Amino acid sequence: MNNRGGDEHERRENFALHWQTARTSHERRGLLNDPERRDDPALTRNASLIVVLVLAVSAVHGLVRSLSEGRGAAMTAWYAAVLLCAAGAAALSRRGRTRISLAIVVVLLLTDSLLISGYF
Repeated sequence: MNNRGGDEHERRENFALHWQTARTSHERRGLLNDPERRDDPALTRNASLIVVLVLAVSAVHGLVRSLSEGRGAAMTAWYAAVLLCAAGAAALSRRGRTRISLAIVVVLLLTDSLLISGYF
């Protein structure tokens, strides 16, 4: 029995057949994408959770520093709000709502940078 590479040979023959029967260049580009290189949703959720965790740690640090230095109530409330929104973004990310979570993180980072710059 001549196996001639077994599964690899069969995979190449299937690829050639699909390549020949593909109607558009878009379908051919789809064939070139390796399934192992595609984005894994779990990887995206983990990356989002790491970003949210860094944001939450910085919010806790700012909240503790604001309370210890006796800053104004508005600044303390801001850090508490950032911490709550980061927790909400983490919960959304764990449920698979990574786009909404990313939008929350971007809005928080933009408003924080504007707050630090003195625009608010």
